[in-house]
Amino acid sequence: MLTTHALPLSAMSVASPTRVCYSGSPTKPPPQLLSCLWKTPIVANPGQTVILVCIISGGEPTPTLTWVRNTEELPKKSILKSDTLTIPAISTEDAGVYSCVASNNVGNPAKKSTNIVVRALKKGRFWITPDPYHNDDNIQIGREVKISCQVEATPPEELMFSWLKNGRPLRSSERMVITQTDPDVAPGITNLDIIDLKFTDFGTYTCVASLKNGGIPEISIDVNISSTTVPPNLTVPREKSPLVTQEGDTVELQCLVSGKPKPIILWSHADKEAPMPDGNMQTESYDGVLRIVNVSREMAGTYRCQTSQYNGFNVKPREAIVELIVLYPPAVEPVYTEIRQGLGRPILTELQGLTCPPLKSTGL
Repeated sequence: MLTTHALPLSAMSVASPTRVCYSGSPTKPPPQLLSCLWKTPIVANPGQTVILVCIISGGEPTPTLTWVRNTEELPKKSILKSDTLTIPAISTEDAGVYSCVASNNVGNPAKKSTNIVVRALKKGRFWITPDPYHNDDNIQIGREVKISCQVEATPPEELMFSWLKNGRPLRSSERMVITQTDPDVAPGITNLDIIDLKFTDFGTYTCVASLKNGGIPEISIDVNISSTTVPPNLTVPREKSPLVTQEGDTVELQCLVSGKPKPIILWSHADKEAPMPDGNMQTESYDGVLRIVNVSREMAGTYRCQTSQYNGFNVKPREAIVELIVLYPPAVEPVYTEIRQGLGRPILTELQGLTCPPLKSTGL
């Protein structure tokens, strides 16, 4: 038989397990399963120690016990001691499905799994929508303004939001409507709709995200709404496009962005569907600069910089194009070839030169 226990430990206390037991016949040769598991998934706070216990009590010959995480190797800091797996100072990178497998090469192995979830809040961001019912780019008195706030939470069902105005708690009212979007449609988003904007509504609004059971610091996102709040503008310095560099160099592509709040810039290829140097289809930039290290000839082409709705206005994206020209040394193909011909007879060969700029050739 195989008995498994899973428990998160904190420095102060140990929670009580919820036991669910299944019994199998102890007379059969393969390892049988009697699982007394803690409630799954196991939700732990970062820094806690999580202990998984898996006890084999059946099977002939005696089964061997192995542990896996998501069918991969265990975290390097894991401690294995007979039937116990200890994960000290757990982090979000250690989360996943952990399984203990008992096998003696007779019948099917006995296996039991549990999902370990590590609480986390990350990527807090906001966007401002000037009057969602009109195609406006500016905030106007007497119109509606929507402030949206998004946070990635683990586990998502524990996520809670609250709003402040100039540091004081803000409650939903007829003119200040606070809503939370359907988590199945747009997870982790809360909205504050300010109806019939007035001068007295100008100020700093703070979206606060936290988890119901605590354990990690909350995230606060400040959004300033004022008469000086303006939509974004995007330009490319004249000397920055086209930009000429050599293969192997480091180059910086630049777009100048203005606006209040100043938005994030997204870089992508404009002339082809291809990942950026960091492997993503789009690269975020907070200062409008895309830095490429060890430039290769394949990186030549046109790049698009455009404003993101995140941390700025949710309006039609502004965009610009930057051309990158990569120079590289000449190469002749084929590098070497052997030609046999009779003495005094002509030889005709074809060589292909590869270079940027184009290669000038001479013959001897």
